[in-house]
Amino acid sequence: MLAAASAVKGQSDLRKFETARRLKGSIQTIRAHYTRNFAAADRRTAQCAVAMYFVDKLALRVGNEKGENEADTVGCCSLRVEHMELKPNHVVRFDFLGKDSIRYTNEVTVLPEVYALLRKFMHGKNRGDDVFDQLTTTQLNDHLKSFMEDLSAKVFRTYNASITLDRWFKEKPVEPKSSIPDKLAYFNKANTEVAILCNHQKSISKGFAKQFAQLTAKSEYTKRILDGLLKAKETAKRKSFEAAVKEFFEEQDRMQYEWLDVYGTEEQKKEYAELVANRGKPKVRSSSDKKKNKKKTKSSTSSKSKAKSAKKSKPSKIKSTKKNGKSKNSKKVKKASLKMKTSTKIKKEAADIPNGKTSANNASKKLLSKRPRAVKKEESEDDVPLSAL
Repeated sequence: MLAAASAVKGQSDLRKFETARRLKGSIQTIRAHYTRNFAAADRRTAQCAVAMYFVDKLALRVGNEKGENEADTVGCCSLRVEHMELKPNHVVRFDFLGKDSIRYTNEVTVLPEVYALLRKFMHGKNRGDDVFDQLTTTQLNDHLKSFMEDLSAKVFRTYNASITLDRWFKEKPVEPKSSIPDKLAYFNKANTEVAILCNHQKSISKGFAKQFAQLTAKSEYTKRILDGLLKAKETAKRKSFEAAVKEFFEEQDRMQYEWLDVYGTEEQKKEYAELVANRGKPKVRSSSDKKKNKKKTKSSTSSKSKAKSAKKSKPSKIKSTKKNGKSKNSKKVKKASLKMKTSTKIKKEAADIPNGKTSANNASKKLLSKRPRAVKKEESEDDVPLSAL
């Protein structure tokens, strides 16, 4: 399959629509030709004329011969008597499987000449016989190509679909001030008209029947439950709440047992029987449930104790940080006091030393270079300053 946006697909679509555009110039000639052939004495010519009328007006496919193992899908040339029904007032009802096994059902009013020819073609035939027994798909396609090169039933479908869309736009133009959602809805309506003409439908999925059966069963079950609840409500008003509950559960049990008899297993039946027997009774905890609850309580108590210990440890940490802070502050104070003492000593000794010998700056450097000792030695009598001698 080619992608919708591929260049090859775009070229083939361009050729298809250009051929349909060329058909517009020859359509009146073709219609006049098959209308004249309605009165032809030759049976095959008349059948070809009616088939062309259906291809043009109903956008039917030509149809191909099918094998025994293929699906029984039909087209215009392979229509059987069972696929058509003639009704009063020149109305013909079609009912058959088209391409991809999509059902085609339609009631159309045809020309009186076409209605009379169909009655003639179907006269004396069985339901399984072909209506156009003198015409094949190859003959019809060759006849179409005699009017225009590359003309086929597919070109007729493209032409009629394009004309239908163009007619819709002219007869029901969109308002320029419409919003984008309104314009989208407008174009979707126009496309719907084209889809009806060409019988474009979504094919039914393989699992549709199963899904539909499941949804139907669910809807019926829900409806029965709602009916039971409404009935229980009325019973509660007339009698008592307990009687209403009892009546409701009896109905539900009956429905459940019906389902279990058809679809349920023995284990499911035993489980539901136990559920019904224990309904309304207080639940008794098993040993395994008790052990689980004990484990849960132990884990919860341990988590609580951990949380408490964490809370207690927080203030102790805060206290230790406070103590450390105090000790640091005391050390800073001691250092500052030592600096003050050394500075006072420097000033005193600078005052005692004569100006010619040393300066105050040199004295301060010497004193600062010598750090005070932590432990003072006892002064002896021999330690006498030189100035005293």
